[in-house]
Amino acid sequence: MQKKIAVSVFLICLFLCEFWRLNKIYASPYVPTSKITAASQLLIKRTVIIPAECLPANAGGIPDIDCWIKHNPKIESNLLWEESPSNFSNFVVWKWLQGSPKIVDWNKWPEQLKSSLRDNYKTYWNWLNNKLQGDDPSPMQDPPANQATLKDEDYPYEILSPNDAWQMYVKSVALSLALETSGWFQWSILDYDDTQLQALFDSRKIFRWEDEETLSTGTVLPKGYRMEWDVVGWTLPAPPMKALRFLMDQQIIGFTRKATIVKLLWLSGDLSHFFGDVTARGFDGNWHYRGLVPASRIIDGTTVDPSMVENLDVGSIPSGHITAGCWGTTGFLKFMLKAVNIPVELTQIADHATPHFMSEHLYLSHGDDPYASSMDADPPISTELLMIDGWTFNYWFNPSAPAPACISQLPINSASSSSNSNQDTNFGVNPICTASANPYPDILNCTNDSGSLNGELAAGGSCPNLTAACEGTPDLNVGRRVEELSLQYLSNNLLYDYCQAIKPSPDQADSGSNVPTLSNSEIATDYFRNYTLSELESTCLWERLKAKVQSFGGCGSAQFPPEFHQPRWKESKTWKIMKQRDWRTLKLPPMSILRN
Repeated sequence: MQKKIAVSVFLICLFLCEFWRLNKIYASPYVPTSKITAASQLLIKRTVIIPAECLPANAGGIPDIDCWIKHNPKIESNLLWEESPSNFSNFVVWKWLQGSPKIVDWNKWPEQLKSSLRDNYKTYWNWLNNKLQGDDPSPMQDPPANQATLKDEDYPYEILSPNDAWQMYVKSVALSLALETSGWFQWSILDYDDTQLQALFDSRKIFRWEDEETLSTGTVLPKGYRMEWDVVGWTLPAPPMKALRFLMDQQIIGFTRKATIVKLLWLSGDLSHFFGDVTARGFDGNWHYRGLVPASRIIDGTTVDPSMVENLDVGSIPSGHITAGCWGTTGFLKFMLKAVNIPVELTQIADHATPHFMSEHLYLSHGDDPYASSMDADPPISTELLMIDGWTFNYWFNPSAPAPACISQLPINSASSSSNSNQDTNFGVNPICTASANPYPDILNCTNDSGSLNGELAAGGSCPNLTAACEGTPDLNVGRRVEELSLQYLSNNLLYDYCQAIKPSPDQADSGSNVPTLSNSEIATDYFRNYTLSELESTCLWERLKAKVQSFGGCGSAQFPPEFHQPRWKESKTWKIMKQRDWRTLKLPPMSILRN
């Protein structure tokens, strides 16, 4: 025993000595390559490695970013800028580019563009190493001036001038490089592949140069850098400083990329889906800007102008942090996470949008999932459960996806059959239901020549040879993950509607007639598009609802229904001032009842 204690003490002392030695070496924010050893890399995973020739002459100075880029060819080749064929007001004209836009990497950037990146990099380096104090001395206009003069009924096109487009691009790149070379996060852009790096550094992932175009409404869209809905959704990026400050203030940045994503999804539960049409007038009524939605105004909060929004129920006017539905939320997540070097791309599913978290190979089943009302439950549902893996995503939304090769490849949350009839691993231990629940609730309405897919797998037979997974049902699978979680955890809305369903009807002949059941209620059809009545009954949904409502003291209890979650968003000074003004004397309902 004493020998074990002595060995433990020795190892602890050895660790502390090594930690002290490394602390002496890594006192500066960057480390010469010559100082890195195999042992120190094991102890300090996210040490910034700056080549010796790229280090500044004076301690605490700024690294040579040109040199660093040269030493990282993968970054160099993915710093892609689409030059316009027209002249910049402040930049040299490339005569050989006249006539069509050209994609140029870092090596072919003209000196003035490189100088602009250097200047912004130095600004952000100093800002990051000065505890985020101060402001950008040459801030980008936020929101930028939309070059398109739109009619009320026009789609909210966003067209940027060459100078505004360049400022939006170069400041984003400069912050990304400053964060990387400062070692702010435990993850590194050097670990990304080309596709992921292009999501951060390719200007075409923000906008594309387009020539003049005349719309059917007669509106003439001028030539310029156009932000396309199928790339960025319906959102404009916030200035990089503002985006990073926001994430810091809201305590969103985690130890890992995934933890950061989960925290931002959790915060997004406070977003409100917009009302009105996808038109210049409709967006102006929600965000007071005739173009795509400025992320800054989602952050700061806005109030709706009822006179400019069609089909608006005055009793349900959203306020605060309003998002343009799944297309707006996907764009918001894309640009917010880009500010912390996490690549996200927009993926279209049916007529909807959802984010693909590229570095984690995870998706949402719908961009609206974070603030879906069915995500409110007591106890709370972890937003980490919202994400689905790539196999599941393809299975749900890509009709040409390969069929499952074996049981181990079933979508996440699919349960394996159990000898315990009371154990359903998809819904947890069920003390009420004695019948075995459907072991594969993720696989529905799929059949092959030899019969039911569920039946074959449940019986332990060989996997069927399907040519497609539920072909033709991507529309039904939009938002399906929320449906699954609501069924598993019994959301507050579900409990409330259960209580409404069992409430005696005024025209009942007697108390014994029309006994409420799952089959004669509207719960099955209102909540569960992907489950048949028999499948829902196999999960003992009605009995589980009854048990959970009783745990709150019953439908008539003061503790029922459970309250919506407490506000998660730490309000900005801007929004506090706006609320004090009581905008246009319109009395707005509290945020807690506005979530849909």
